[in-house]
Amino acid sequence: MNSPKSEILQKALAREKLARKEAEKILEEKSLELFNKSKELLAINENLAKVIDQKTIEFKGIFDNIIDSYILMDLYGNVLKMNKPAVNFFGFDIKNEQFNVSEILYEDDFEYAQKSFKKLLIEGSFKNYQSRIYTKSKEVKWVQINSSIVTDTTGIPAFAHGIIRDITKAKQQQQDFEEQKQQLDAIVDNSFLGIVLSNKEGKVLKTNTALENLLNYPQEELLNLKVDDITLKEDNDVFHKYINDLNNGKTDHFTLKRRYQSKKGEIIWGKTNVAAVRKTNKSLHYQVFLIEDITEELKKGALLEALNNLMSSILGKTNIYEISLEIAEKIIGLLDFENCVIYLLDKEKQVLQQIASYGKSSNKIVPLGEGVISTVAETGIPEIISDVSKDPRYLMDTELNIRKLLYPLFQVKKLSE
Repeated sequence: MNSPKSEILQKALAREKLARKEAEKILEEKSLELFNKSKELLAINENLAKVIDQKTIEFKGIFDNIIDSYILMDLYGNVLKMNKPAVNFFGFDIKNEQFNVSEILYEDDFEYAQKSFKKLLIEGSFKNYQSRIYTKSKEVKWVQINSSIVTDTTGIPAFAHGIIRDITKAKQQQQDFEEQKQQLDAIVDNSFLGIVLSNKEGKVLKTNTALENLLNYPQEELLNLKVDDITLKEDNDVFHKYINDLNNGKTDHFTLKRRYQSKKGEIIWGKTNVAAVRKTNKSLHYQVFLIEDITEELKKGALLEALNNLMSSILGKTNIYEISLEIAEKIIGLLDFENCVIYLLDKEKQVLQQIASYGKSSNKIVPLGEGVISTVAETGIPEIISDVSKDPRYLMDTELNIRKLLYPLFQVKKLSE
């Protein structure tokens, strides 16, 4: 018969065995669960590694295929990574040598570079930074840089990276364009031809000094006008026909004579050459007017024609009075005078005798030695008097004509008698 103490020990031992079995069972379950989780985690890690590898490959592909130069550097300017275009452009290869961006800064742009780097640290990025740099071979290049800061896991700036584009050719082209523009402006501003640039509607966009002087307009006033505003309306019908052909692409240029009106109201004849400046689609963009002042040329031509007509009208006439009257009449029309008087010298009587008059004149006889007329007769030198009222030699006539032209007529190099 077992003692009570022995029974207690047996019961405790049984409970311990049962508890061990339960613990072993739980341990087996947890081990199996842990094993399954380990397998699952392993699969996830394998997939993650594949994804990382794939992304690394993709990034490397993007990095290698960037056409422009790319560099990654620390905040002290030491280049840590650069692609092949960067190696080719700068001439440095960090696989073989150290490369710090401070080595390539152009002297005159150094201060600008420092300010831009401070802006990069404060704002985290900058765009369209343009500056000059030196390559390893000391060649000067213009670059455009877009850069940004790379931070660590705590948000503190750790690196800077950027894409660098070579804009040397573009800068040279821009400089060439500016030089050509300056040369063109110099040619336009110093041209003796008046030049107008207008849009399709004829609105004045630009003028040169010659045109401003020709029409006596300041440029700021001309820029508020249309071409039609400075020309005579009587000429518009013919002009607009040519302009319509220009606008419709039927012609690219034309030339015609057109009358212009200055700010003072003076009429100026201009030989006008109009050329079209077209867009790439052939539509009209601008109209360029080249205007040559031919007013004096036309006046001389008209004068020559009038003189020829005068010579034809007196050809065959022998009566001095008829000839003088014909001359007086032609001169009035030719020079737009109010009157014209011709005197004949009478040496015996020492007077000038009026033999022809077109317009009013009361001085039929002028004694030599009196008045401007006798002065010209005696000296044989023509005179133009701007204001006869201020000339003490002037003899008052029927009408006071402020301006006078006095011209001696000779016959066989002697004053006509």
